[in-house]
Order: sequence, then structure tokens, then C-alpha cells
Amino acid sequence: MIYGSTPALVTFVRGDVSVVDLIAYRAALAALMFLALARLVGVWSGRRRLRSASRPVRAVLVGASLWGPQFLLYYASFEYIDTSLAVAIGFVYPTVVLILVAATERQRPAPVEIALSLLALLGIAALLLPGGDAGVHPLGVCLALLAACGYAVYVLLADRLLQDVEPFELGAQISLGATICAVAVGLVLQRMSVLTDPRDLVVVGAQAVLMVVATGCYYGGLMRLGSSQASLVDTAQPVVALAAGGLLLGESMVAVQVAGVVVVTASVALSSVLTHRRATVPYADPP
Repeated sequence: MIYGSTPALVTFVRGDVSVVDLIAYRAALAALMFLALARLVGVWSGRRRLRSASRPVRAVLVGASLWGPQFLLYYASFEYIDTSLAVAIGFVYPTVVLILVAATERQRPAPVEIALSLLALLGIAALLLPGGDAGVHPLGVCLALLAACGYAVYVLLADRLLQDVEPFELGAQISLGATICAVAVGLVLQRMSVLTDPRDLVVVGAQAVLMVVATGCYYGGLMRLGSSQASLVDTAQPVVALAAGGLLLGESMVAVQVAGVVVVTASVALSSVLTHRRATVPYADPP
């Protein structure tokens, strides 16, 4: 629910805060929260895990090169297309993951997985049909697609990192990398600023809390429901985004685009269940 409604909520409340400032400050605060949670979990569990010195560096690099950039691209797309449309387009990432796994690990996807991926692409194609109030701007679509591709690569790398690092520690390291990326982009573009308005600080702080809560809930769902059911619930994001966009921003779609959302949701849900049963392709939550 949080992941699906966040794009509309961010657009609704961020006011004059730039995308670069929002991502930089939110990621920095999230990194601190993740680090605090990791320490608390370590104290409560009484466990310590030995790690190589290179792993934190690798995770920070992943955050700086993939997590941060895809956030910047994803949020920048909201300037050109509806947030609900951007969320639905973002669900091209499972198909990209499927292709990357097939190419890098030489694992041929099952025919049913290929069919469901093509069905999801067909649903996304229906979303891109212009009409009504849901205008389709080519630049916004390209930004959302690039963000989805970057996220797909991130999912593959993060899945490997999670095998050696506690989730909250990984969240802190990835968020630190995203902070470095956003600050660097802000300085280069001269868009970085010091937030002094109390309202802006509250907005950024609330967004950081939502990010940490959403991630914690997702991990909790994985532990209690298992990966198949958790991913099945996750595929409700396009529908949640459509409702949030309509409620907060007055966004709307024509009938064929709504049908596209339904097709994307159904195909990705079925694909998630099959993939997790086969344990071949990792899935995670989009931003």
C-alpha cells in the first residue's frame, strides 16, 4: 500500500522541494534510521555476523550507481506523466529481470513465464495509448522505463548482497549510496539547497519514515507469508497507485488504460508466484 501510494503522495505534498533535495535528504535520514534499526536488532538478537570489509563498499556503490539514479529518473517522470501511469510502467522490471537472468545465468525461462511477460508488456502498451486526461508524454515514458531497467539490475545485485548482509544494514548502505548520488547530481546541476522551511523538513522526514516502514513491513511479510504470497500482494501497487493518483491529484485513465493496469497486475502476480516456486528470479518492491 505504501509503495503504491508514495508517488502520488510525494507529488501532492512536496511543494517547492526539488526532486534532488527530496531524494538526498530522504535517503540520508533513511540511512540513519536503517542503521539504528540494524543496531537495535543486533542487540535484541544478540547475534553478530562477520563480514568482509568490501561488502559495505559494494552496497554503497550499488546505491550510488543504481538505487539513487533510478529514483531520480522515476520521480522526474512525474513531471511529464501521471504518477499512476509511471507506477504501472515500472512493472516492466520483472520482464527485464527475466531477460537479464536468462542472459547472465543461461537459464531459459519457462514458456508460461515468457507468455506472462509478453502479456504484461501488452498491458503496458495499452497504458501508453493517448486519450482522456491520462496524456502520454514520450519523455516521461522514457524516464519511467529507464528507471525500471535500472531497478531490475539493482534487484539482481541486492538479492546477492542480502545473502551476506542483514536487511536493515543493507538498507542503510544502499540509502547512503543514494544520498551520495543525489547530492552529486544536485551539485552538478546546481539544484542542491539547504532546507530551512519547517514544512519542507517535516515532508522530507515523513517520507523517510514511510520508506523505512514500508521496507520493514515488506521484510516482515516475507518472513510471515513467504516470498510467493508477499510478491502476490505487492502486485496490487498499480491499482493502489491509480486510486491514490485519482484521490490526491485528480488523475484519471481512459477505459483501455484501466484495462492495461488490470492486465499488468494479473500477469505479474501470476509470474511472481511461478517464479518464486522455481526460485530462479528474485523479486522486490519498486520505489
